[in-house]
Amino acid sequence: MSSVGNSEPAVPGPITGALVEISQQLWYRDFTDPRCPHDAWLLRFEMDIVGGDGDEDRCARTIRVVLLAPYHNGTITMLYRDVTGYAVALRDTRTLRQISRRRDWLTDYLERLPDGTLRHVIEWENQVWSIESRYADYEWIPA
Repeated sequence: MSSVGNSEPAVPGPITGALVEISQQLWYRDFTDPRCPHDAWLLRFEMDIVGGDGDEDRCARTIRVVLLAPYHNGTITMLYRDVTGYAVALRDTRTLRQISRRRDWLTDYLERLPDGTLRHVIEWENQVWSIESRYADYEWIPA
């Protein structure tokens, strides 16, 4: 990123791609880059379960995580399609009565499971999420 006549870095344009490929870009781990999820806040968590079967495992599941970028100058969306498993808590483990969305995303990693499923582990300030899916996408949209 370069400065353009002022002291603030230029905000990169929109970007969309597979999370596996995006997470390998240098800027994804660069805390000074607004596209990096470090210190981002949770804006929205959505889960769709599609299907009429009483057994949730046979229904298609999609999870969308929308983050306020760390410099509050855009949004980062992680879209997980064909979700096969998840461990996600929205309650702050210190105060179980409140939903905690203003905690910082600290770090994350991706791993490919033996069956080809992608596991995305996200460490927040006070808890860890795990989302397993066949497909995961990343999207950055500047404000």
